[in-house]
Amino acid sequence: MADSKVKSLQNFYDDFWNSSLQVLAHVERTGMAFDSALMERKAEHASEVAFDLHAKLNAWAFDYTRQREAMNWNSTQQVAEFLYDFKCYPIPAVVGTMSATKKNRDDARSTSEASLDWLCKNHDQAIQVLLDYKRVTKLQQFMEKLPTMVVDGRLHCSLGPKTDTGRLTSSKPNMQQIPTRNDRFKMRECFVAPPGYRLIVADYSQLEMYVMAHFLVELFDDHSLAKDLAHGDVHTNTAYRLFGDQLAALGCVPNDGNDLNDRKETKRYRSEAKTINYAMPYGKTAVGLGTQILGSDGRGVGTKKAQELIDGYFEAYPGMQDLFEHWRNHARKHGFVRTLLGRTRPLPGAVATDWTANADLRRAVNTSVQGSAADIVTTAMLRCNTIRLADGRWFNSKLASLGVRLCMQVHDELIFEVPDQHANTACRVIKETMESPFRVPLKVQLKVDAEIGDNWGAAK
Repeated sequence: MADSKVKSLQNFYDDFWNSSLQVLAHVERTGMAFDSALMERKAEHASEVAFDLHAKLNAWAFDYTRQREAMNWNSTQQVAEFLYDFKCYPIPAVVGTMSATKKNRDDARSTSEASLDWLCKNHDQAIQVLLDYKRVTKLQQFMEKLPTMVVDGRLHCSLGPKTDTGRLTSSKPNMQQIPTRNDRFKMRECFVAPPGYRLIVADYSQLEMYVMAHFLVELFDDHSLAKDLAHGDVHTNTAYRLFGDQLAALGCVPNDGNDLNDRKETKRYRSEAKTINYAMPYGKTAVGLGTQILGSDGRGVGTKKAQELIDGYFEAYPGMQDLFEHWRNHARKHGFVRTLLGRTRPLPGAVATDWTANADLRRAVNTSVQGSAADIVTTAMLRCNTIRLADGRWFNSKLASLGVRLCMQVHDELIFEVPDQHANTACRVIKETMESPFRVPLKVQLKVDAEIGDNWGAAK
């Protein structure tokens, strides 16, 4: 086993890792064209929104703030005193139970977004204003910083693969902090195509689910998830598997063309299905899921109900529990797990016999999914590469002849610049290339959404 592990890692380095680092270095140098003036205007708007939210906070907490000379809503200590001493809210379940030590008590009196979100959903919806204020002020600071980092009209960042899963990290600035195009300030509009060029944004759709569907077919001949991905909206299909009787009572049946998002009473079933779909490969427990999924009263459904949903999920997709156990057993036996391309992650805690193994066993599932998803994105990036690498590998002559250059990778998105006259042809080639990144096809057909636009927001 040791020899095969070393050989696999050596092949991975020779065939993928070394080349991918060269491409990432080129992407860092290229960067993206950036409209600093537009971002500065958006930062001013964010400041105005934050000011209004600050006034609402003071009105909400008037009985408390009038007792103080000043209330700093950015102070974790003052906010914690207001929430837990004055309002007497319970300790959020997401940070555990209160311990006897002062340090752990202070940790439990959390003012993090996760804790505030839990309090908002389970105890007081007025906390949403505080959540909004924290998010807007954080974005405002980020928006004000970005124009100061522009060099020659372009914004560059540092990219590097995580050592655990292979997913990219981004810093200076962290491009992964840029919200989606639907955020209230539309920050992606500031990342633009230079004159004479267009942007192509190619994004893998629900990549982790395709990874799980591939392994389900390959290891257990279970096509249930693959079918749900291939026919219609996967979260809707999962909802029918989990809540078929409830949806039928509301007049909905599978493949009848009903969009569950059209009606409030059916929308929540799709929302719950989506939450579970994305939670399972992260090893989410019933405790965490019970606070994340909301009931009809807007509060978390609780641990018991969440466990019922998890059990129902494993019944809906018969091979899923076997697949997760397959990865956990491999970690228990060998002390590591391996991704699609042979990348390994050591998990020495998985061979333990006590409760300390639980964390590494969750990582065994998460790494198998996330690491394999990273392998797919890495291979797609290499297959779309248009620069001559030092090792002579990976060159897409078709895209190179069209003047395409990769300028950013964010999560499962690849962002390209292309001369305007070649945009449609390049978009088609990129989509086809990314949907079939491997010489030996996966057991499921990957899906890529590729769009053309004058800025990142318009193309995504």
